[in-house]
Order: sequence, then structure tokens, then C-alpha cells
Amino acid sequence: MHFRHLCAVIAGLILAGCVALRTADNLRHTHISPDVQLPKVELEHVVREVTRRTLNPIVCITRIAAEYPDGITVYTDVEHEPWRFGVYDLRKDTDGKWHSSFRGVSSIIACP
Repeated sequence: MHFRHLCAVIAGLILAGCVALRTADNLRHTHISPDVQLPKVELEHVVREVTRRTLNPIVCITRIAAEYPDGITVYTDVEHEPWRFGVYDLRKDTDGKWHSSFRGVSSIIACP
């Protein structure tokens, strides 16, 4: 194996480990609204999907039925002065997996 290939494999393993650690941390510290009502496996998938897209910690997972009746909204912590949150919308696709899109940044969080 060439040195570059070895470095790429090692870097991939480190990054995969980082995502796994951040996912576990987000699962422990995130507020999950009562209206989400997802099985644990699906909730883990939602958290993993957003964790892959941002380095910011997840603050809250909620369902905003008026805007996205079949989706989940996830807020991430972006900055503290002033308070700003990343907003990700997730929908379950025909493949049975949750897929996210970044909606933008908000200074208001709607997380009961």
C-alpha cells in the first residue's frame, strides 16, 4: 500500500470515529420535543444525518406540523452573541431514510 493510500485510510477512520463520538454526544445532550415521537433507530439516524452536515452541536429536535407535517426540524448552536441557530429540515424519503436540507440561520428557536 502506498503512503498516500495509508494516510487516506487512517484519516477516514479518524473522521468516522469523530462523527460517531459527536453523534453520541448530540444524542445525550439534545432536547427532543415530545411531538417528535420517533423510534430510537430513526432518531439516531436523524441525529447522525445532521451531525454529518455540521460541526455545531444539536440543541433541539422538534416537529413543526404547520410548516412540515411529515418532517422533523433540527436546531444547532451557531453562535452566542447574538444567539443564532442553524435550522435543518429532514424528511423521510422513499428509500426509508431521513434526508436533510439546510434551511438557514435563525435567531428564534421553536422547540417546546
